[in-house]
Amino acid sequence: MKFFRPKRATSALSEAFTLRSAKRIGTEHVRLSHNCQDASKIAATDEYVIGVVCDGVSQTITDTSRSEVGAHLLSQFIASRLLLLKQAGVSNHEALRSVFEQCLTYLRTIVSFAKTERERTKFIAE
Repeated sequence: MKFFRPKRATSALSEAFTLRSAKRIGTEHVRLSHNCQDASKIAATDEYVIGVVCDGVSQTITDTSRSEVGAHLLSQFIASRLLLLKQAGVSNHEALRSVFEQCLTYLRTIVSFAKTERERTKFIAE
């Protein structure tokens, strides 16, 4: 079992709140020698605290994908974008809608080098 050091966000809000994140690899993942494929990111300023959790989503018992890479990339992307939008005064609803659209664009860009549907599917699976 792995334990990770808690992450502390540094902001004026940390005086009112203690922010921590942790993850634990599941029993089945340990049994099958799979890595933890989840990710989280905390972003904080003097006015906002944003927490993002992404599930890496193992697909099968024999899944050897690297979905933790996508989970880490996306959690960082979402947290940084939400923070920028909130600092610009965008409403929560509009910020979430905007980040959803940006995520789709971001993910499409990542797989855009694959010319065929088969190549895209293989890239995403690996």
